[in-house]
Amino acid sequence: MASGSDRKLAALRRRIDALDRALVRLLKKRLALARDAARFKSRVLDRVREAAVARRASRLAGADRKPVLQIYRAVIGACRRAQIR
Repeated sequence: MASGSDRKLAALRRRIDALDRALVRLLKKRLALARDAARFKSRVLDRVREAAVARRASRLAGADRKPVLQIYRAVIGACRRAQIR
């Protein structure tokens, strides 16, 4: 028989799994938009834009700035690589 804490943990994990599915859908959309944007850019690397995106994400993250910024740097890098392909 599962304890109350086991059930709560299972419920939290289901919610995390649902968020993961949503995040992956959104990341795929972001990658597709980045690929589309590449058609209109004279060069892929735009450090000013990338810094602005990272700053905005950091501000939106509030107390979770550091991990969100790390994630966003990875997202920005992945989108840049997607534009090069």
